[in-house]
Amino acid sequence: MLKVGADGIVASDSVDIHHIPGHSVNSFDATGAGDCCAGALLASLAQGDEFLSAWRYADAVAALTTTGYGAVAPLPKRATVLAFLDQCHRGK
Repeated sequence: MLKVGADGIVASDSVDIHHIPGHSVNSFDATGAGDCCAGALLASLAQGDEFLSAWRYADAVAALTTTGYGAVAPLPKRATVLAFLDQCHRGK
């Protein structure tokens, strides 16, 4: 995995390389966004989510985390992330 900030994530499933596009958010502080991304990815995979879906989820969590200050306070709830992803999907 390679995190590329606002440009998203480059991830490999050991067969292919995938680019997960970033999200346009009003960022204030990136503190903890990378750790949050990794944790969200592992949680998503542990719940049985498919590889690319888990990466998309983790990317959205990291983006939303940057919209507040600090490493803990801005961590989004799963429902918030899913609503954000749904809104992003409908906006395309």
